[in-house]
Amino acid sequence: MEGDEAGVRSALDRGARPEVTVPTNAGVSWSLLTEAASKGHEHLLSLLLQAGLSIEGGGTTDITPLMMAAQNGHAHTVKALLDLRGNPLAMNSDGEAAHTPVHLASYRGHVEVLEQLAGAGWPLTAKNSDGDTPMHFAAAGGRVTCVQWLVQRGGDTSIQNNAGHTPLDKAASKGHEHLLSLLLQAGLSIEGGGTADRTPLMMAAQNGHAHTVKALLDLRGNPLAMDSDGEAAHTPVHVASYGGHVEVLEQLAGAGWPLTTKNSDGDTPMHLAAAGGRVTCVQWLVQRGGDTSIQNNAGHTPLDKVGSGEGQEGGRMQTVLRSGSKFNR
Repeated sequence: MEGDEAGVRSALDRGARPEVTVPTNAGVSWSLLTEAASKGHEHLLSLLLQAGLSIEGGGTTDITPLMMAAQNGHAHTVKALLDLRGNPLAMNSDGEAAHTPVHLASYRGHVEVLEQLAGAGWPLTAKNSDGDTPMHFAAAGGRVTCVQWLVQRGGDTSIQNNAGHTPLDKAASKGHEHLLSLLLQAGLSIEGGGTADRTPLMMAAQNGHAHTVKALLDLRGNPLAMDSDGEAAHTPVHVASYGGHVEVLEQLAGAGWPLTTKNSDGDTPMHLAAAGGRVTCVQWLVQRGGDTSIQNNAGHTPLDKVGSGEGQEGGRMQTVLRSGSKFNR
């Protein structure tokens, strides 16, 4: 649909069926009204509604026209749909995080769309089924201007989702280090502040965001923080080792953590790298003096861990670990 109003009107006058749906690359179909909204053709909306289409869309997907207009940043179309009584808080049937107009606009950073939705009365603390607010979504999307806009209008930077994560946790987990100072200035703690005991540094380390890890360390994030139940992976150094994120380990090593750091199970980074099948990481640890013969609380060495993780190159890993002693003399 190219926004040709005269062409659409002519087709309808000649008996074209307005209820036909448009297939998408995602394998679903949606109504002509949803298609018009996704392209920002607000001048077609009234015409298609008069032809009998629903303001909430149709087809095989429950994404509404308002959702599509919000996602694609068409502020004028959003206003038109709101004037036509489109639901600003509609949510798709499976409750996925992105499928509300307000969250979609926040994730994409469409401030002009948010202005329109705010005028329709949605609260800045509106939550989806995961408990995420627009602030969570703006942080996850790395949208500085959107976060600033929400903060200026009283948006809560410390609000938690259902998993106990704050917007700072979201920014760190996605590698958006450019948002850290802004969120901290708004009152968040460098250690997160939610009920989830994984800190932002842990989440950045787990996902391999070396630049974000460095930024958090510069902001005095704790490189040896451990979650309350003390599971093996829940420290920055062990999470990075298990994931094989050598660039993250470089940053953490610069912060002074020792290669023999143990978690509550007695596992060192070498144990976790071996369990995760991370040959390059094991080599990096060996070359820096990591002890391949060190035992955990159960008396297991890193070599004993080979085979307990997925995707490992077993033979190569064993060779690296068995030859590691030459680095430890």
